[in-house]
Amino acid sequence: MARKTVFTGEEILEAAFNIFKNKGIDSVTARNVASHMGCSTAPIYANFKNMDELKQKVLENAFDILRVYTEKEYTENKFLNIGVGLLCFARDYTMIYKTLFMENSKYKSLFESFEDRNIKLMKMEETLKDFDDMELKQILNKMHIFTHGLSAFLCAGILEDKTNEYFIEILMEMGQDVIISRLWKKGKL
Repeated sequence: MARKTVFTGEEILEAAFNIFKNKGIDSVTARNVASHMGCSTAPIYANFKNMDELKQKVLENAFDILRVYTEKEYTENKFLNIGVGLLCFARDYTMIYKTLFMENSKYKSLFESFEDRNIKLMKMEETLKDFDDMELKQILNKMHIFTHGLSAFLCAGILEDKTNEYFIEILMEMGQDVIISRLWKKGKL
């Protein structure tokens, strides 16, 4: 008698994440995950209450990866690293980036917790010490707009230079412009 193959929740989550990465969150269905794993849908429902729970875990996994990317030390500047990490994430996980930031606002609450963490990182930067929380949020939002524009070009295949060095250079230049402008408005320049 052949031994029954048992699939763990982690294996199912990995298969669902791979589908998300390559085809988008709407392709994460019980049938697609089972097909990807070469099994029936039974192991999926044995490990997860429903597909919404599995999709939620997949999305949390994506944001965990995004956090790792934005906390990586590409430079000595934590604020700059946030933008570089976001661009690297868009380059490496294009379909996931599109789902999280370009398709709809369903994941706004996950993004807001990400934003709160970024403000905390910004407070650690000497160059941003003259700004209060509201000003830091305004600076972050302006840089998000710029960075997400670059990410959209990246996802669409329009951005030709996809190197970390280019990301650092262009974000540093724009960041300096935004910060200097804010300091000027405060009368600090």
